[in-house]
Amino acid sequence: MQIELDIHGMTIIESKIYLTQMLDAISNDYDEMVVVHGYHGRVLLNFIRNEFYHKRINRKLISLNPGQTIFLLNKL
Repeated sequence: MQIELDIHGMTIIESKIYLTQMLDAISNDYDEMVVVHGYHGRVLLNFIRNEFYHKRINRKLISLNPGQTIFLLNKL
């Protein structure tokens, strides 16, 4: 299953807290998370693709839509 999270308009700290809480709480039924971070402001894009890590993230895929990043999730 897939879940989509929109972090438009959040700061880096807000998005880090939100994504960490969601990844900690999400069910093992989900194997993919689409993070919509937007494309105009590249700060969130760079943070999500290069700096954000979590134990549930197996791989990060760059979507054809430049405003999205896909996380492939590990089962816990």
